[in-house]
Amino acid sequence: MHPELEKVITEIEKVIIGKRGVIEKILAALLAETERLRSRLNALPGLTAEPTRTHFFLCRLAKGRAAQLKDYLAREHGILIRDASNFEGLDAGHFRIATQTPAENDILVDAIRQYLGEGPAK
Repeated sequence: MHPELEKVITEIEKVIIGKRGVIEKILAALLAETERLRSRLNALPGLTAEPTRTHFFLCRLAKGRAAQLKDYLAREHGILIRDASNFEGLDAGHFRIATQTPAENDILVDAIRQYLGEGPAK
């Protein structure tokens, strides 16, 4: 490894180690929000949000195609999701989302609820 690159990596490691407590708190909050989002999505009939250990996860529509949901969310709400139907072993109903802020996640859940025909949140 180039000596200058090694110095840069060493400095980065020092910063990360020095901020470990802050990073752990941020990660814990992000994962807690992920679980809150998953719980809200799993409460929607016709949708399953898979367990995860990260801030992104797979969901599956019981009926319909993820590509149609993706188009609807982009067109009507300006929200982007990942159609995962081309992932090995998954089908047309699978999509992937990443946790955002609580407010953004609530907007996503409400938009998916509308798509599924349940109307706006009460």
